[in-house]
Amino acid sequence: MENAQGSVNTNTDLNQNPPSLNPISNQRGNFLLIIGVVVTIFIVGIIVYILGSRQNTGPTQTSINPATNIQNNSIDYTIPILKEYDPSTFGRNLWLYSSDGTKSKQITSNHEIGSEFGFSPDKKRILVMTTKLLPSEKKVESNIGFVNLDNGQVTKLFQGYNERTTIYQAYWLDNDRIIYSLGRKLEVYNISTNSNEVLIDAEKAITDATQIRFALSPNKQWVVYNYEGIGEGDPPQQDSNTYSLNLNNKIQKQLNSGPFRSLAINNNYVIYYKNTDRQGGTILWRINYDGSQDEQITKTPPEDLIEVKSTNMGDKIIYQVRNFNNASKGAQLHLYGTGTKQDSVFFSVKVPDGIRGPIVSDAGDTVLFSAALDENQPLKFSLILYNLKSNSKTILSEDALK
Repeated sequence: MENAQGSVNTNTDLNQNPPSLNPISNQRGNFLLIIGVVVTIFIVGIIVYILGSRQNTGPTQTSINPATNIQNNSIDYTIPILKEYDPSTFGRNLWLYSSDGTKSKQITSNHEIGSEFGFSPDKKRILVMTTKLLPSEKKVESNIGFVNLDNGQVTKLFQGYNERTTIYQAYWLDNDRIIYSLGRKLEVYNISTNSNEVLIDAEKAITDATQIRFALSPNKQWVVYNYEGIGEGDPPQQDSNTYSLNLNNKIQKQLNSGPFRSLAINNNYVIYYKNTDRQGGTILWRINYDGSQDEQITKTPPEDLIEVKSTNMGDKIIYQVRNFNNASKGAQLHLYGTGTKQDSVFFSVKVPDGIRGPIVSDAGDTVLFSAALDENQPLKFSLILYNLKSNSKTILSEDALK
């Protein structure tokens, strides 16, 4: 404001208008000139104040936007966690944790988040499934939407279920588009235009399928999917063949003649596992998106391998095993290099089915899971945050079921 006033005084050059020879007229002229200067300064002051006020309406240092916190507070809030389950809504509250689990911020408080599907690419929103109990209709209403991390506001986009199933998987493609499966359809929804594109529609082609199960590559170019619930029985248990879909040219390829039970997918290939015998022996395989170079990368372990997850640590993946045939070994989480073939156990418990999850963070180096830490209390699960780079764990909750 001082500069603005100075500019007015500098530009108001009295020598440009010589004083009148009439003393009375001269005094009037000086008086009017002074009044004009004062009024000008007052107007400019108001304009500067308004502009300054507008500039201060943006995000502040205390914003809960993760990108703002990383830059200004040196706190890395990159782990979304749902806590505080409320049976009256079937939902929880959304919290953000730092990567080491020592800092946290509550984002929502109305217990309406049923699932979360990760950060938007700009880190300003989190994709969620909202829940609302409708007692009169004896059902739970669910909607796909997002949480604005600046203010905790929840925006609902569209209904997240149909008469057959609900949405279990959804991913951000970019800041405006999300990809999800609902029943036998794989669709892309555009938030800006409020429109959707159907990529795969098997509603009529595969009558026994319950839903499409899929995974998205980190570069958002590939989808790997199959149909869950193919075959006889109630409900049918046999899954379909597995396919890849290139999202750029929409070309599909059949990858194998049976289901992939769990996928760890990167930008170049897919890691999957399949059972080798009825005793639960499993092996890991690697296959390209075009179906070529389908190769075995591990030997058959005696454990029951049940989950495979990708990381951002080179060729390393995470896989989970449980040891029902050898209960003394409990359950384990492994870090495995698909190229180096180096295998290490980074977390274990003595309860054979004592690990639930895991969920790898968007950053790819932190794992969230629940675990039964006390073998004498096999049904009590604690919520664990494990940092793969620092090889450290943090217990976030002593009872993950609450």
